[in-house]
Amino acid sequence: RRVLFRSDLPPGDRATAEIKLEPVRGLALVHTIPAGARISVDGSDRGPAPVLLTDLPLGTYELKAEALGFLPRTVSLTLDSRQPRKVQFDLQSSTATLTIRSEPEGAGVSFDGAPRGLTSLVMENVPSGGHTAELTLAGHAPQKLPVTLEPGQTDTISAILQPLPARLRVVSVPEKALPVSATV
Repeated sequence: RRVLFRSDLPPGDRATAEIKLEPVRGLALVHTIPAGARISVDGSDRGPAPVLLTDLPLGTYELKAEALGFLPRTVSLTLDSRQPRKVQFDLQSSTATLTIRSEPEGAGVSFDGAPRGLTSLVMENVPSGGHTAELTLAGHAPQKLPVTLEPGQTDTISAILQPLPARLRVVSVPEKALPVSATV
């Protein structure tokens, strides 16, 4: 920064001048997708995006964006001049979408032990990680299906439900009568 001042000193005289210099501050505009994620700079909250940062001395900073339902994301920002910098965070969903199908359709679905509905079933905002889906249908053997979901993933699991063997009980009158013919 240049400072001009006028001096009325006679030639050969000396004077002392104190000039307070302010540090050069960088400029950064921070956006997030989705908008509204909380922004922090070196751990200090700066509010929801978009955020205009005008008070940071030149240097390197850690910017973090956090939003409910999304994975937090951190980037390093170096401000080395007064030239404005634009930072954009594209946040990734922390949940997944899962479709559960069965043959035959209409099987009851329990997901991690909680009833969720009947197949074909679409479940949104499922937390990432390991889960168990159990499918049940009258007259069919139940099936447990392990599933592991990654953040932002859309997945489909399918099961072919096996019919249970049929039972036949024959009661005759009189007892112990011999059948003439039988077709089952």
